[in-house]
Amino acid sequence: MTESTPDTAVLPLAPGSPHVAGLPHVPGLPSVADLPEAPGRGWRIPPGSGTLARARELARNTLREWDHPGEEYAHAVLLVSELVTNAHRHAGGPADLELSPVPGGVLLRVSDSSPRLPVRREPGADGGFGLHLLARLSESWGVEPVPGGKSVWARLAPHPDA
Repeated sequence: MTESTPDTAVLPLAPGSPHVAGLPHVPGLPSVADLPEAPGRGWRIPPGSGTLARARELARNTLREWDHPGEEYAHAVLLVSELVTNAHRHAGGPADLELSPVPGGVLLRVSDSSPRLPVRREPGADGGFGLHLLARLSESWGVEPVPGGKSVWARLAPHPDA
């Protein structure tokens, strides 16, 4: 097994990390601080070979640990892939991925260092599917500026027929 180089190592986000501490509370949802028995998890996902696959693996494993079967939360892993890819592509740096359990589902956040808010565009050969997928697969979602960038969040419920 080869060691990861620093620019492609997926690192856990410690509580109090800049993006973790700076993330806004999603209106209408309980704060993760109100759920001490099941704290959220977060990772810094840099651009690089293999890190997107690692982000999907971390999401799948975390959901499984929280007793969220893969067939019910496959859409969460798809959105992790889409949002982290978009953060890498459009912000040009690492993405901070967070998953938090909330009553009846999961809160997914991906933050990056770009203050530019995403723009919905017509899907085509060069992309444009991200915000359409987000709207279709989540109960609610939003984009909020945070210190040093932005955060894209989605509230996800299980999809038993997925």
